[in-house]
Amino acid sequence: MRLHLKAGLLLAAAVVAGACTGVPERESQALDIRDRVAAMQGVNDVDLVYGNGIMEGTLFELRAGMENATNDQIDAVAEEIDAARGDDFAGYNQRIELDITDRVGIHASAELPDDTGAVAGLLRELTTRITAQSIDWYVTPDGGTRIAIQDAAATGAVVDTVLQVFADRPLDSIEVNPPAGSNEEPPWWIRTRLRTQDKRDIDARLAALAPATPDLIVVRDGRIVQLNVDIPSPEMAYHDVVHVIDVLGAGPQHPLKLLWSWKDDPARYGDLRWSGGIDIGECGDPNANTGSPDDLVPAAKKLQQRIRDEYGGCPK
Repeated sequence: MRLHLKAGLLLAAAVVAGACTGVPERESQALDIRDRVAAMQGVNDVDLVYGNGIMEGTLFELRAGMENATNDQIDAVAEEIDAARGDDFAGYNQRIELDITDRVGIHASAELPDDTGAVAGLLRELTTRITAQSIDWYVTPDGGTRIAIQDAAATGAVVDTVLQVFADRPLDSIEVNPPAGSNEEPPWWIRTRLRTQDKRDIDARLAALAPATPDLIVVRDGRIVQLNVDIPSPEMAYHDVVHVIDVLGAGPQHPLKLLWSWKDDPARYGDLRWSGGIDIGECGDPNANTGSPDDLVPAAKKLQQRIRDEYGGCPK
């Protein structure tokens, strides 16, 4: 069966025997959890998606609107949800969402953290210090924590603020994206915990990249592992790309995926482009630097091969 219900609203639902999925039927328990959460202080509304059938799979998804709730009320709701479901929904695809403002949510597929209310407080503080369309904090399946921030202004500064706000509760992953189509600020995708000092070092290196400008920054273990850059002109492309490689110290000890493109390339959809890429220091990958897009102009292909010949190999 599949139910998509709000508290207090009955919808018809087709019934498919739970035995077909091999997972115990939990409809009445799911509805009871929904109703108990809906009656708690600080909860504005509740959505439940429940399913146990061959076509829809096994689902337990609960969203609670808590835009006006206190941190203590959020803690109480998180504790109630975890206690009520226990391990009974272990065979289900679970998703819990607590909306703590109209653009900020806490998400978990497993247990919510013991300090969910404190996390909500940190997220609310963050909203007062940055400009962004949405902020979502996640507990990942392996127990880590991730924050995703969309349509953010001044993405690098947003990363700094996140590190400050969550200094005592470090995040395992941070993703900050600018508005779609914006060329003013690059996305930051940070895949492991980042120290403030590492961020300062990265900022210093990024500032030294000029005239190339970052278009995407991917960080792992405190350093840049992928960088997309815009270059101002094809004529100086070789010099600018080599400068980026030198600034980042890329090599076998510091692998780097580097992609570049001509910032003012007039190519339209389907036209040949001026761009290129190299995987530096990927010594264990025999396919590194062997592929190439088919839509590069001849001069761009020639430059790419030159860069790969000079920087794509590894010492024997």
